[in-house]
Amino acid sequence: SSPHSRVALNAAHVVRILCENHGSLVLSELQRKICQEFKTKDGNEDELKRITSDERNFLIKEDLVVAKTSVRVCGNFKIKDGNEDLHLCKYHVCGNCSHRNCISHDLSCHNNQDLLMRMHLQYLTEANLFQLLLQNDPELLPEVKHVTLKHLQISYSHCILFSMISSMKTYQIVKKY
Repeated sequence: SSPHSRVALNAAHVVRILCENHGSLVLSELQRKICQEFKTKDGNEDELKRITSDERNFLIKEDLVVAKTSVRVCGNFKIKDGNEDLHLCKYHVCGNCSHRNCISHDLSCHNNQDLLMRMHLQYLTEANLFQLLLQNDPELLPEVKHVTLKHLQISYSHCILFSMISSMKTYQIVKKY
């Protein structure tokens, strides 16, 4: 008997499976993974449609299912309890915190655990939770930095974009770093 044979499919399972796969999957692939995990043949198709219709947890664009959350990373670490956001260093979530003793790397503090339980995210691994946060929290997007050199303007951001405005002889490069 599988560990999930007596467990009904729910939103927490679907969010976890999506986060294990970079936050989104085509619906048919999601159904296949559910069949594998729950040892079923039908992939709980009707139940999956019902679950993914919850716009608080999922976005469906054509046949792509994307995990969503309203959980955000708190920008004010002085507020300790009662905050509806995770007390985490945004640089830690992004994977580039250089402060070894940063106290905001602890997912196990009371506020964080309480929030994760209320939002049914307590079973996500740290990596899966960070995936979910990175694709939902706009505060975690990289900062845009501008450097101007004579006729060259360089902006570093999260995406790759190159545009040349020939009339002004200005080049704008947005480079992933």
